[in-house]
Amino acid sequence: MLCLYFQNLVVANGGLSNDVEREQLWSLFAKYGCITDIVMKPCKPYTFISFSSVDEAMMAVSELNGKFLSHGSDCAISPDPQLYMLYVAECKFTLWTVHTNVVMLLAVSLRCS
Repeated sequence: MLCLYFQNLVVANGGLSNDVEREQLWSLFAKYGCITDIVMKPCKPYTFISFSSVDEAMMAVSELNGKFLSHGSDCAISPDPQLYMLYVAECKFTLWTVHTNVVMLLAVSLRCS
């Protein structure tokens, strides 16, 4: 079985649709290393987190995979999500604009391999 580790993680159940905030994830994951980026797509239950090294990402997975992220005692919107993580080899982000006569659409494309 081939097992590869990368400095980029996809965090399932740690997204905006689970009422998780960027600052909440940043403070939780920063305990395990230098975060270079956090990408949260609107209405998605996952987040991409990049660390500056593979060792830091591995430490975060070791400590947080399967753990529950607390919303706090006063949150009745949704239950505390359980975090699951996978290593992602590469995330490329492309930003482009599409112009029409009336509307300008700003879109972000995320390709992970």
